[in-house]
Amino acid sequence: MPRFDHIPLLRIFVLYAGGLAFAEYFCKFVDFPVHTILQVLLILAVLSFLSLKLEFSRWFSVFAALFLFTSGIFLHQNFDERNSNTHFTKFYNKESDYLKVKILNAVKSSNGAKLKCQVIECIRKDTSFFVNGNLLVFSDSVPVTKQYQYGDILIFKSKITPIPGENNPHAFDPASYYHFFNIHYQCFINGGRFYHQANDREFIVKRAFELLNRNIQKTLLSIIPDKANANLAISIILGDRQELDKEILTSFSITGLTHMLSVSGMHVGIVALILNWLFSAIKSNGVFYKLLKLVLQIAGIWFYSFLTGNEPAILRAAFMISLVLIGFNMKKYISSLNILFGSALILLFFNPFQMFQLSFMFSYAAMLGIFIFYKPIYDLVNAESFVITRYIWQITSLSVSSQVFLYPLLIYYFHNGPTLFILTSFIATPMSFAAIFLGFFGVFADLIFHGLASLTGRLLSLSFDISLYLIDFFASISANTGDYFYIGNADLLLIYMIIASLSLYFFSKNKLSFTFIFVLAILLITNQFFRIKYAKSTDEMVIFHSKKNVVADFYIDGNCYNFSKNKLSDQEYVFTNRNYRLYRSVNNTVDLPDSILTEYFRWKSNILTTKEKTIVFLKNKNDLIPFAESKIDVLVLSENISYDLRPVMDNFEIAQIVLSNNIDYKQRNYIKRYLANSEIPIWDVNEKGAFMYKLN
Repeated sequence: MPRFDHIPLLRIFVLYAGGLAFAEYFCKFVDFPVHTILQVLLILAVLSFLSLKLEFSRWFSVFAALFLFTSGIFLHQNFDERNSNTHFTKFYNKESDYLKVKILNAVKSSNGAKLKCQVIECIRKDTSFFVNGNLLVFSDSVPVTKQYQYGDILIFKSKITPIPGENNPHAFDPASYYHFFNIHYQCFINGGRFYHQANDREFIVKRAFELLNRNIQKTLLSIIPDKANANLAISIILGDRQELDKEILTSFSITGLTHMLSVSGMHVGIVALILNWLFSAIKSNGVFYKLLKLVLQIAGIWFYSFLTGNEPAILRAAFMISLVLIGFNMKKYISSLNILFGSALILLFFNPFQMFQLSFMFSYAAMLGIFIFYKPIYDLVNAESFVITRYIWQITSLSVSSQVFLYPLLIYYFHNGPTLFILTSFIATPMSFAAIFLGFFGVFADLIFHGLASLTGRLLSLSFDISLYLIDFFASISANTGDYFYIGNADLLLIYMIIASLSLYFFSKNKLSFTFIFVLAILLITNQFFRIKYAKSTDEMVIFHSKKNVVADFYIDGNCYNFSKNKLSDQEYVFTNRNYRLYRSVNNTVDLPDSILTEYFRWKSNILTTKEKTIVFLKNKNDLIPFAESKIDVLVLSENISYDLRPVMDNFEIAQIVLSNNIDYKQRNYIKRYLANSEIPIWDVNEKGAFMYKLN
């Protein structure tokens, strides 16, 4: 295990990453102009230089640390598109102007396409402005070629709106997700009301690789007989899972193998191993042949990186593996952790927002776990006696070590903690090797002899059938830790402090680390206990944001009672109320019948009455109104109201009105105008997100 003095880049990374984190979470509340930060940065640079010149080592350390920290703040703020003086929102007028954008990425959707675009020009009747910024464009129509491509130009007029934030508690937050890709605005273009210009004349490297990627996909579809298996091969080899079978995706998700379906560092590593095996025929010790082998390996790795889109996860893996290969051929000792943090620093210098992207965190968490824990775990068992036992234990050690830092993130973000990931890794890893090797071999063979390519495709399809059978079996018996153990911000911090203490033990062999682990574990258990205790003692109603649906959960006495107009699909459930139910640690979930009476509440058709509150869901004139009560604490308008609201308004004292998602646009505006002069607060779930209301 390398000592701390062998990884100086760790200290640099911590200070720089600390500046990025500070800028992200604190500059939202405090205005730090970019030019002011730059001035501070220059002053710190001068002070660091003077301290070094005058041999004031302590002051140099202080000023250098502040310089790195401030550099993180400056680069973060400077990278944010909204801080640019030429951002398109500062020029664009939706009534008269047109936007000219270049497509950076295109993904097919059920209604058309979702396009990530770079805005390049704002066009007015008499002039135009060169602008910058990114824009998420949703189109319900596609061009004549049936596809959009990188570099294509779109010209349109549309309303630009900020990307919406979190609509449901503890659920997916689109605004935060796209913020870290430096995209903050969206628009919708429909009915072909835009000008599409295919950029065929201009040769763009990325566009050329995109076309090659699509040609490889067509070849794989032609040589692999089963379409589902062909799309699985495309997903594993090229990272495109738009056409992937949903049942396969579900099985991979349950068993913790979703990362296999998107090209990542693991796939780049497999390509590097295959290339090393292919070029092993070059056995000469001559400098020329060694250099030739190195160049071919690195070229092959970067070719695969560009072919699969050069996404951040692929880019950092290609960069890191290239450094390892260069160091190995130079016969120099290179600290793997130094390479890891060095590659992270370089990538974050060019794109500071990567640090907050899930792919970046997952990739580096897995690699960090392997570099720190692989050898200690492998040394626990003497498996060198037989080749098979050595292979099995190597895979086991690799799987366990990669999950040490990754597993808490999976539960925190996705509430997905598969328990059988060790067993499924024995299936998935060989399957990925077979997919990449046989897939590319089949593509090359198709250029020479289609019969050989077809035979290769059938062999690959057979390997998929066997692997999928085993994965489906493990999916049927696998449990998900995320269904039983909720991790909040404080929990995640404590877990990583425990892992850091364990890592320090492997570095220094100091047994005091176990004392830290014990204390932190007690704090983690205590935090969980008080969170669950608070959740059980707080009764609450939540009306969730769900597309054209009415979904309400009543959390009473530790149980969850659900009221839904339409049954939620599994995917809708994930984005609606699943995460909040996990946060509340409910004992039981019950679908509300027409009527129910407990010692805590009474439910009759559309009225919930507790000891202190009365909630009414009003759909039409046939709904019950609680005439025994004079006060309605919350009136939920859950349908398009087909009669006058005045009798309800005149006869009852209403404390709060909630408009559900199920009310259409015209009715919503009509109700708001009708209630404009009243003093009753109105909560529109469609605009403000979930409505949360305490019942005790």
